[in-house]
Amino acid sequence: QVFNYIKSLGITDLKYAVATHPDADHIGGLPAAFHAANVKTLLSPIEKHGESRFATLLKTAQEKDVPLVVPQAGKVLSLGEANITVLSPVIQFADANDLSLVLRLDYGKTSFIFTGDASTAVERDLIARKSDLDADVLKVSHHGSSTGTSSEFVSAVSPQYAVISSANMPSIEVLYALAESSTLITAQKGSIIIHSD
Repeated sequence: QVFNYIKSLGITDLKYAVATHPDADHIGGLPAAFHAANVKTLLSPIEKHGESRFATLLKTAQEKDVPLVVPQAGKVLSLGEANITVLSPVIQFADANDLSLVLRLDYGKTSFIFTGDASTAVERDLIARKSDLDADVLKVSHHGSSTGTSSEFVSAVSPQYAVISSANMPSIEVLYALAESSTLITAQKGSIIIHSD
């Protein structure tokens, strides 16, 4: 799917490929991006892990001569006229999900927060650090499970749209926390694409 989707858009170059964390459901299809387009940089919160899919991703990046970069929190990366700010991880968490790269994308007046599988522990850390969280779109953490997307975090982000990538329905607690947002769920709508001018 990843290969065909990139090809269908006519994309030949990707400045960044992002491995949010080493879970197979987040990186399993990512090597296909390296075969579909010329990837410039692989972003990852770690350089090695025991997960076999992560090893496959690293091998593909090496074969394509794509450098792996572990960006530090606070780093701002340019993407054309947009900026990507790395918000987390700042500290080392015990849970691999909490190593997820949490990214903020700003393009003009439009902003997105991408959370990977980060839990409420990461959310509390981001709030305590007074991170710039207010955004138009929130990619909801951990497929809408109750491990993340606390009401406090949703209040800090105050998203107009919340996107939940999941084959199943999310937890009731998360849906309740997102009651003020327009919530889009892939289980109901399929692929969700958001455009900005």
